[in-house]
Amino acid sequence: MVEVIGVLTFIALTWLVASSMANESDAEKRRCARMALFTTTGEKSQTVFKTKDAA
Repeated sequence: MVEVIGVLTFIALTWLVASSMANESDAEKRRCARMALFTTTGEKSQTVFKTKDAA
């Protein structure tokens, strides 16, 4: 019984991590698309959007 609960917990956590990674990738795609939308020709995207520094 304990083994079954452990396996189910492991599967659920693996699924949660995979889902989180997929959502993070989608957010990165949206951010890149937004940056491309607001930048003008010949202008670098870093001049329009400042990146956050790590704490």
